[in-house]
Amino acid sequence: MLLTNASNLAEKKQPRLQELMAANQSLSTAYLLKEQFQSVYHYKSEGWAKRYLLQWCALAQESELKPFIRLAKGFIKSSKEIVSYAKHKITSGKIESFNNQIARVIHRSCGVSNLDYLFIRLRHATVMRSA
Repeated sequence: MLLTNASNLAEKKQPRLQELMAANQSLSTAYLLKEQFQSVYHYKSEGWAKRYLLQWCALAQESELKPFIRLAKGFIKSSKEIVSYAKHKITSGKIESFNNQIARVIHRSCGVSNLDYLFIRLRHATVMRSA
C-alpha cells in the first residue's frame, strides 16, 4: 500500500492506509514526501521543475528522516539531470535495464573465451526480454 501511488490505490485499501499513517508520524511524513516528489515530473519548464525540486529537498531535510535527508542531498547534486526530464521527456530506464541484462549474462558466462558465443548469448537474452 505504501509503495502504490495514491491515484492507483484501491478504494478498499484506503482506510487501512489512513490507519497506518495515523499510527506512525514518520511513516506518514515519508509517504507524503514520496507522493509530493512525483510532481517534479509534471512541469514543462526546467526552471519551475528545479524550483519545485529544491523546495521538495528543503522539506525532506526538515523532515529529520535520515533516508530522506540523504536522498535530498543526492537530488541536489544531480538536480540538472532530474529536471532535464521537463525539457526532453525521456528517461534512461531502458538503457539501465539493457545494461543490467548485459551484466547478468556476462556474470553467468564467467570464463567465456569466445566473443562470438558471448554476443549470441547477449542477443538471445535481450531479444527474449523485448518480445
